[in-house]
Amino acid sequence: MSPSPTLFRRRHRVLFGGAVAASLASLFLLNASASALPPPPALPQGVPHPALENWDGPAWQQDWRIPHHPERVAAPVPLPEGAGNSGVRLTLPAGAEATPDGGAEIGTGEPTGKGWYGARMKTADCTGQPDAGVKTGLFTYYKDREDRNNTGIEDNSEIDIEFLCSEPHVIHLTLYTDYQPPSAPGGEKLRKVNRSIDLRTGRIIRSACYKESFEQPQCGRSFDGEHHPSSLPAIEGFDSSQEYWDYAFHWHDTGVNFYLYDKTRDNWLQLWDYRGPQDRVPSLAGTFRHNVWWNEAWKDEQGGGGEQPRIDTEVSVDYSFWPGS
Repeated sequence: MSPSPTLFRRRHRVLFGGAVAASLASLFLLNASASALPPPPALPQGVPHPALENWDGPAWQQDWRIPHHPERVAAPVPLPEGAGNSGVRLTLPAGAEATPDGGAEIGTGEPTGKGWYGARMKTADCTGQPDAGVKTGLFTYYKDREDRNNTGIEDNSEIDIEFLCSEPHVIHLTLYTDYQPPSAPGGEKLRKVNRSIDLRTGRIIRSACYKESFEQPQCGRSFDGEHHPSSLPAIEGFDSSQEYWDYAFHWHDTGVNFYLYDKTRDNWLQLWDYRGPQDRVPSLAGTFRHNVWWNEAWKDEQGGGGEQPRIDTEVSVDYSFWPGS
């Protein structure tokens, strides 16, 4: 459902308080079109939405930057499924280079730290090339080549929600604290912990996989607080590339909580309540970003994917939210 444009304009960076959110929710419900996307659902535990970007006019340029290939980012654009909603669209062209910089990306201009982040989006659709190695990302990121945590590796403060378009039903949740590229002194090194879930079946493919190298064959030691919840319900027919879904994560003092709004049950589904060792939790404020790019090295769970895209692929975002200022 969607509000009538004559009664409520989708606004740039709306800061929702409890009473205001309740009033707006009522207005949405009373003046809705059955074919439109619904308004943003209230966050878990009734937390008010922070800064909310609806991409409905040029004002988004005050807070967001396009680091490369500006021709691949368009906003506001009409969302066909939105019945009047506007959004941002990121396009990865056929033949793109296999790096994040070779893709399409948009991010906030100023870094923000702990708080609530999220978006409603439809990920890249590769039905025309099932083994394309296209990756959709929703994430925070900060890197300056320093080593504040004294690990001997460059800091890389990053929280990721990602999908490979060859397996749009599998969600990848990752926390990075350190990463340095092969060109850095000592070569490529990293410290990350990951959870991957087949949302169609509810199967947790890996629970809290700690690695210090992309080539590391086995997950490192895990600890208490890294594996909750231990089971998840199935979302029948889930496909991130065919429908819009709402995603969120809460970065807080003791860890990160990841969520998906399960519209089949009308509630937020907690995907991962990470409360593991603090040295595995990002600590540096970063910028909030959306991207789509080609990753030739990251294969899907069946060993497929990785092909250079031969056709253009798009990611569409209905709204985004982040702690703001």
